[in-house]
Amino acid sequence: MVNALFALLLNGQPPDDSSVQFQSLLFGDDSEAQAQEAERVAYAEARKIAWDEDRPFPEDTAKWYAAHREFVNKRSREHYRQTYSAVAHWALRSAARFRAVRLGCKIGKRGPILKVYRKAIRDPIVLCYWCKNLTLPGDRHVDHKVPLAAGGAHVAGNLCIACIECNLSKGDSSPVEFRKAVAEKRKVNSIVAANHFRRELFLLE
Repeated sequence: MVNALFALLLNGQPPDDSSVQFQSLLFGDDSEAQAQEAERVAYAEARKIAWDEDRPFPEDTAKWYAAHREFVNKRSREHYRQTYSAVAHWALRSAARFRAVRLGCKIGKRGPILKVYRKAIRDPIVLCYWCKNLTLPGDRHVDHKVPLAAGGAHVAGNLCIACIECNLSKGDSSPVEFRKAVAEKRKVNSIVAANHFRRELFLLE
């Protein structure tokens, strides 16, 4: 049997799992082993199909997400945009207001505050207040220029639309401190933004 197996390989026939001749040479008359091998091959093929169709098996999930990171991030952002838009009115009364109440900060009129949040949710392109990065719906936050923890008020005049990176990295920094921190980034992004809006104007003409 071993000699016959070598003969198959020497004749240029690779060990194809689906080859009945190869499996009979490999397992002989052991029907149980053959059944197990057939089951393994079928399972491996099912795993491959599931991987290609973006629904990996549990044991492949971590590896699939690592291999498709950009696709997953894009899908997550799109889901966030849709969800965030759907619950916009709830979001307008979100954690910021409750935090302001808890800290005893001044709370402004609801109408002007809602206008800022609506702009953040609905406008197709908004420049980050801090770094001038072009942001899309779902990729931006509403930030307090003077942080609530530093005595800032929850009023429309103290609200700005910022990219997620700036909002998360700013923390409780003062406006002056944070503008200095993102000064270089602001210069670069301002050029990119200017070019973007020039192209938009050119297309409209």
